[in-house]
Amino acid sequence: IAQIVNKIPDSISLTVNTTTAVASQPLIFTATINPTAPAGVATPTGQVTLLDGSNVIAVANINQNVATFNCPGPGCTGALLANLQHNLQVVYGGDGNWTAATSAYINITINLATTNTTLASSIVPSVYGQPVTFTVSTAVAYPGTVPATGTVQLFDNTQPLGNPVSINNGTVQITIPLLSVGTHNLIATYVDGTNFSG
Repeated sequence: IAQIVNKIPDSISLTVNTTTAVASQPLIFTATINPTAPAGVATPTGQVTLLDGSNVIAVANINQNVATFNCPGPGCTGALLANLQHNLQVVYGGDGNWTAATSAYINITINLATTNTTLASSIVPSVYGQPVTFTVSTAVAYPGTVPATGTVQLFDNTQPLGNPVSINNGTVQITIPLLSVGTHNLIATYVDGTNFSG
């Protein structure tokens, strides 16, 4: 007789720790592969790909029928931008014993992460002709985790003081070489518009 041995048919599901998050909030995606017929002793091997539409967000190895994606993280190379709804699914390409499978979509919403911007002076008071360095720090509020990116603009009352400056790792220093005699009411405005709110 001819004994035909087919691959194990399976399905794959996708879950996430929250479906509403802010930019840079840790998201944990879990893909689980389940046999739809008796699987014997074989367990699935290979990798699972996490997709946002057609964009690859991450690829993870399967371990005991499960693949886990931690985003943001070293293995999560794609960006889940804020102010958007994302339709995510996972795809398993199969191996020598298991068939390929694609999960249903899950929808998650990424909102802007809120920030808090502070301004500090290197010396108060200063004297005419003395350069003053201002430090602008923009902290991302919980549950956001990564430092803010974008630019800050320094204002003297309502007048811009110099040009917008890019922040690095959530902070930037701006040196003003010359301020006129008198009181200057300074504020710093943070601008991003992509993932973080001012």
